[in-house]
Amino acid sequence: MLNNAVGVSGVAASGSGPGADGVRIVDAGNDGAGGANETLVQGNTILNYGEVGLFLSATNGNNILDATVFGNTMAQPGPAAAGALPGSGSIPVLSPPTPIP
Repeated sequence: MLNNAVGVSGVAASGSGPGADGVRIVDAGNDGAGGANETLVQGNTILNYGEVGLFLSATNGNNILDATVFGNTMAQPGPAAAGALPGSGSIPVLSPPTPIP
């Protein structure tokens, strides 16, 4: 995911509605034998999101999400927003999930 704009500056809920994420990347399934699923999230602007600006998650089995995330801007969050949130993984493994500044 490179150089995308999600949401409009100054327009509430234009990136996602209340309780919704601006961007959600989910690796779901039992994929461990096939190696890691790799994704790059770089140079994106995520504005006016409802809950989480960028949500990353590897769920349902022994799958691996190898995500490289840098150079992104998240701003103008909704009142219940959390920023960036990994669901699980090695960047770092957070239990419970904790917002990444």
